[in-house]
Amino acid sequence: MTGYAWALAGSTGCDIYRPGHQVHWIQFNRSMRDPGPVVPVAATVDEDGLVHVEGDGVSLVCWHHRPELVRAGLERFAGRADWKTRWKLLAVPMESAVDRAHRKSSGVLAEIPHL
Repeated sequence: MTGYAWALAGSTGCDIYRPGHQVHWIQFNRSMRDPGPVVPVAATVDEDGLVHVEGDGVSLVCWHHRPELVRAGLERFAGRADWKTRWKLLAVPMESAVDRAHRKSSGVLAEIPHL
């Protein structure tokens, strides 16, 4: 997958750049220039708001402070995403998540801590 968006659609209002919150633009840019290992994964958000990530050699339960935004982004791409192991970033490509009704990017890129 390529062409990631920097932020979650609707993610305004959070100024915290820590795991489980906003991804800092510097971390995003570095993850694009030197992505390191990228593992295709299946990801879901459960009823408790925890993010489950499963892929080849990857099995994580993670947390994000706005699970509804992560869920909405993942649903647009049938739960398929990329896990950037070096950067601990879960990413859904931008082209898969264009909000045609509002004509704005709504891709997912979330730094999420392991539980």
